Amino acid sequence: MARYNVNLHFKKPSGASGGNRWFLVHATSESEAKQTALEQAKSQNPDYLWSVDKVKPL
Repeated sequence: MARYNVNLHFKKPSGASGGNRWFLVHATSESEAKQTALEQAKSQNPDYLWSVDKVKPL
């Protein structure tokens, strides 16, 4: 498995400004890294709207 840094952008449900957050994940591919990071983000902040900004293999 490889390590990836995945940068996710989020928007708050109230319409307030959002931001970005990095997630370090272990995955076999970039697509799996994106999916894993999104799952982690949604489990921590389920009300936020998350999208992938960039993925960096380490």
